[in-house]
Amino acid sequence: MGDIYSELLATFRHLGGGMLMNRLMPILVLLLALASTTARAFFDPPYVTPASPTPGETVWVNIYAGPCDGIIQMAGYPKVTQQDRAIRILLFGVKNTCNYSTPGTATIQVGAYSAGAYTLQVDLLYDNWPFGYAVETLGIVPFTVANSPALAVPTPVNSPLALAGLILIILGLTAFALRTRRTSVLLIVLACAPFGVRAKIAADHHTIEISLTNASGAPTPAQIVDSHTASQP
Repeated sequence: MGDIYSELLATFRHLGGGMLMNRLMPILVLLLALASTTARAFFDPPYVTPASPTPGETVWVNIYAGPCDGIIQMAGYPKVTQQDRAIRILLFGVKNTCNYSTPGTATIQVGAYSAGAYTLQVDLLYDNWPFGYAVETLGIVPFTVANSPALAVPTPVNSPLALAGLILIILGLTAFALRTRRTSVLLIVLACAPFGVRAKIAADHHTIEISLTNASGAPTPAQIVDSHTASQP
């Protein structure tokens, strides 16, 4: 800074600057120094993680700051307040103080919330010397807390409903084969029936007897299915 001051002073003297310029020079140097600091001081817009929190999951706010701005630890901070679904977090930090902070991302815990849409206002309290403390809003972040989507539960193949449907198909094909005297269809049905019926029998350790006939007075396929379904525990 001394070299800059000397060079500027020598330049103005060379150009014919007088005593007034000598008095203004320190002010000019101070303004240039402040401009240089401000160019390197910044806060990126805050964001929350996780991006899609679930009820009861902790929400964090993240802020990246430049070399002359930053969030620092201070007793009593951060302060988190909430009114309905509007949340405010007040952080303590510094601005335009290059010897106090280094570039990086600050991650601060906010809290856990129930399902719903929220807004998070991120404010910074800092020492704005010589004017005292000041508060600056770094950003307002909307986020939504939602339940995780429920996973579909597949219906077991050996459930009573699936077994009843299988029996109905078998009995229907059997009745069709007996009426049309198509022995090939009947043989296919009889060959496939044990695989579907015995799957449930092996799981429940009981036996199902099915009468395959089209004689007069024999129960219909629907009656057999109803009887089997009604007997299930």
